[in-house]
Amino acid sequence: MEHHSNTASSRMIPDGPRTLEVPAVSVIIPVFNAERHIGETLESISAQTLLDLEVIVVDDGSTDRSMAVVTDHISRDPRFHLITGPATGSAGTARNKGLAVARGEYLAFLDADDLFAPSMLEKLYRKAKQDDADIVMTGFRSFNDATGRLEPLGRRGRLHVNLLPESTPFAPQDIAEHIFSAPHTTVWNKIFRADFITELGLHFQDSRRSNDAYFNLVALAEARRLSYVDEFLVRYRASNKDSLQGSQADTDWAWVDATRAATEELRAKGLYEPFRMAMTQRVAIRALDRLRKCTTLESFHETYDRIQDELFPEYGLDAQTAEKLPNKELGARVIGFLNTPRLEWAFTNVVRGAPLAVPAPTATLTTPESAGSPESSVSWQYDEGAEDLDAPDVSVVLAVRNAAPWLHEALQSVLSQTGVSLEIIAVDNGSSDDSLNILRDYTLDEPRLKLLVQRRGGLSQARNVGADAASGRYLIFLDGSDYWMSDFLSSAVARADREELEALLFAADSLPDVSLDERHMGPPSSLDPSQPSEIRSGTALAAAFGHHRHLWQHVGTFLIRASHLRQSELRFNPGIIHQDGAFAFSLLLRTERAAYVPLRSYARRALSESATPAASELDLAKSTFLTYVEMVRELGGRQLPPASFSALDSMVTHAYSTALTQFAKLPGDQHQQLRELDPSPEAQASYHALREAKALEASIVRF
Repeated sequence: MEHHSNTASSRMIPDGPRTLEVPAVSVIIPVFNAERHIGETLESISAQTLLDLEVIVVDDGSTDRSMAVVTDHISRDPRFHLITGPATGSAGTARNKGLAVARGEYLAFLDADDLFAPSMLEKLYRKAKQDDADIVMTGFRSFNDATGRLEPLGRRGRLHVNLLPESTPFAPQDIAEHIFSAPHTTVWNKIFRADFITELGLHFQDSRRSNDAYFNLVALAEARRLSYVDEFLVRYRASNKDSLQGSQADTDWAWVDATRAATEELRAKGLYEPFRMAMTQRVAIRALDRLRKCTTLESFHETYDRIQDELFPEYGLDAQTAEKLPNKELGARVIGFLNTPRLEWAFTNVVRGAPLAVPAPTATLTTPESAGSPESSVSWQYDEGAEDLDAPDVSVVLAVRNAAPWLHEALQSVLSQTGVSLEIIAVDNGSSDDSLNILRDYTLDEPRLKLLVQRRGGLSQARNVGADAASGRYLIFLDGSDYWMSDFLSSAVARADREELEALLFAADSLPDVSLDERHMGPPSSLDPSQPSEIRSGTALAAAFGHHRHLWQHVGTFLIRASHLRQSELRFNPGIIHQDGAFAFSLLLRTERAAYVPLRSYARRALSESATPAASELDLAKSTFLTYVEMVRELGGRQLPPASFSALDSMVTHAYSTALTQFAKLPGDQHQQLRELDPSPEAQASYHALREAKALEASIVRF
């Protein structure tokens, strides 16, 4: 990775230069025995597109190799600094040590096992300057440390933009009822104006857990201007057994202490009343969540009693107050908790996967509201069938080169597919625009996306690299400037499974660039739906559709069984620029069970000449020559019915005509380069055929 020195001239920010003494952002990272993850965390900071940073790593008494990793990183990036923390076992006191020496205009905090997206600090800093904001927040995604799986977007951790004003900046009072739930009370999904924090005299609590809750609650309530960036720019590592959060006990009440401290602080300053309902709602959310996660009967009873007898009365949480909560679903849950016997509530609400050690009901349990309704019965057994842990159904090989203007649409068309498990293997093929950063951002939010980078090699090589890395049962190709037009993949996989197909073909359409507003265009052309779609050999299918140009214009119209592709030993030829036709021809001739559906699935974006670099005449001649040679080699020696052979031979003849056209454009001193491409008899014979044809054409012209 390339590292940059901390120079104001290279900073990517909108306003004028600032002095070196005041970096744009100070990032404070407390570290205690984090050797497994600290290197990756530091790299995520070095990769930031905002260069004007100082990074303060606070060693809080590590006894593992964490500091060796940190020291090595500091030697490669002078923006990083190491200081010694108080070694109290609290990230809060370590952060306070960093606060004391931070010089940045804004402050950011990151835990030693979490990650920032490459553009995170730049986007939040730009927004802060644009809105003159005291705090700017963004969304984050939690992922499991053991499995790497991300939580769904709808679950806890999301920035609840639906509860925030559309226009920024805004005041805390503008979202008074949701101020403590919409942004989520963590520090690492925000940046804070340093002068604002200093003015408040705000510090972190010294508790081992929930030490950032007080800091967040007070800062959010006292800010003058708030803003946000509606993206998921942080990845939070959950279930890390080495972290304090990962070892949290059932009866840990640090979050209650933080909430009480913030309540007292706001009351002392006369700021509590506007946010009373928001604080009450926070207490209800955290209390029921803590209770649902109890893993023993003893901890459940202890937590239940403290909530019923102490916490809810303290914040006035009775049925009448619950009805007034802004979150109506939460209010109903609170009322259900208050009105349901404790063990009955436990059986219907404790989080599945961590059941209490109490006897389960013999069959199903019904609540009073659901009595007499079998559909509402709640089974105590945990059904894990919702998530397939085996190989994904489909591997999507996404080849990308300078596709930044269209890449979001390509990715979203894949991510919006339903009813099918996916892995997306994105291969960046030496992009010089923002494509690689876009892909890196997506990897933070999307565990199904794997990013590979090749600095040299063309489209064919990128596809080979992606196919080699694929683990799905089926394989399909997509280019970064194209996209899928419908939610078609699940039905395709179902048919391929049902009929044991080796390849399933679709239609494709060339469409103008998205700037022409495709939504107002007429329906794109498609193949005749009356064409038979029964199972046929690939050879028969190729012969039947040989006259349809669309069949050969992109390999993305093929859903290919991965085992069949491996057994056929078919690969893309790096010497062919437009490899799709030759690859499709070879694939079909090696396929026994194939079918075609007249579904318009693949949209090929018709780009301007300025967006697609032109190939040289020599490269085009090489490409068309190798295409012809491959098709000759594939068809040669096959025993086929006369009609099929005639149709396929006409395709080979067309390839020959194209190769001859390009060959004729070359000066004579370049012809030998084609001959040296392939020493096989088929290639040498083809080369001589092209030379003789050109000579004959020249003699006719002279005559």
